[in-house]
Amino acid sequence: ADFAISLAGRSLALAPATSGKLQLSLMRGTQTGPIDFAVAHGAPATAVATPAQSPGAMPDDGTLITFDVPADAASGIYPLLISATDGAQTRYAPAVLIVDGLAPAVGVTRVRLTPSATLSADGVVAVQVAWSAADAQSGLASAQLEHSADGANFVVIYGPGAATDVTSFDTLDGAHYFRVLGTDAVG
Repeated sequence: ADFAISLAGRSLALAPATSGKLQLSLMRGTQTGPIDFAVAHGAPATAVATPAQSPGAMPDDGTLITFDVPADAASGIYPLLISATDGAQTRYAPAVLIVDGLAPAVGVTRVRLTPSATLSADGVVAVQVAWSAADAQSGLASAQLEHSADGANFVVIYGPGAATDVTSFDTLDGAHYFRVLGTDAVG
C-alpha cells in the first residue's frame, strides 16, 4: 500500500459540553503527495481535523481530530469513520464517540449481619453491605462504599476500585448510614 492510517484509540468518551481528541497516524509508503483527512459521523458533535491535509513533506505524520460535544447532546454511542484520501485511494479507520451525560447507577441494596456473626466483648459486630455501581454508557471507572454514624461525616470503607457485590464491615451498635459513589469514564 502506498499509505496506511491508524488511530491511537478506537473510542472517545465525552460528557456533554466537553471536548476531546483522537490522534490519527499516517504511515507513508511510496505516496509523497497531499492526503486529505475527513470524519463521517452522525454524532451530536462537531469534528475538526487539524491539519485537514497532510502536504506530503513528512514521511510519517497524521492529524489530531477534535470533537466538541454541545451541552444539549443526547447520551449514546455514535460510530465514526475517519478517512484519508490522496484522490486515487482512500483508507478508513473506524471508531466510536460515546456521549455520556448520565451519572452511574449506584445504590445500597441490603445491610445485614454477617452469617454466624457474634457480638464481640467490646461491642463490635460484623455486617455485610450489598451494593452496586454500574454505568451503561462510558463504563464505570471506579466505585466506593462509604459509612457514617451520623449521616453527615462519611468515611470510605471500600474503594475507590471496581464495584463489588458485598463488602463486610465491622461496626459498633448504633445508627449506620451507607452510600455508594461511582465515577464513570467521563468523570
